[in-house]
Amino acid sequence: MKLSLLFISLSVYDASFATSFCPSSSLSLRSKTSSSSSTSLNVLISEYATREVLPMETWAAFNGMQKAESVELYTSDDKDYELITQSPITAGSTILYVPADIVLNSDSILYEMGDYIAEAEASLVEIESTAFSLPLFRLMVKILVEYEQLEKSAYYPWLNSLPRVFYNGVAMTDVSI
Repeated sequence: MKLSLLFISLSVYDASFATSFCPSSSLSLRSKTSSSSSTSLNVLISEYATREVLPMETWAAFNGMQKAESVELYTSDDKDYELITQSPITAGSTILYVPADIVLNSDSILYEMGDYIAEAEASLVEIESTAFSLPLFRLMVKILVEYEQLEKSAYYPWLNSLPRVFYNGVAMTDVSI
């Protein structure tokens, strides 16, 4: 299967690969991180690292995310999070607004990094049936670029809030095997 070959081949590159795609312009996002965050790469990848979800919520609000007054972030175990409300919300109401400039999407990534990833994209298009994967490729490159920067990344609070462990066969983490 050629698509899986693409993802396997991309996963074998080390983190320095992302540097070649890094644009010289800086993001307009404002970085606001928790003072308790560590600069160690293990904070982001360790299966047992604590998810820093509250700093992500603060970062998102700082960058324009808005939620309805009665909506709040809830967890019962500090692992899984959800939005809940303690009062009724009218059907059709906006419960969460996320500004486009903090949403990662392939079009904005192409605009931001177009020249830096053009050669890699051209190589992908040469492989039969991979052209439709270009949006996913762009997102993967963007996440690698941001991930490599750790706390210097404008997206660090979001990256550090992501789950570390997935309980399914595809994840292939030590915990799920």
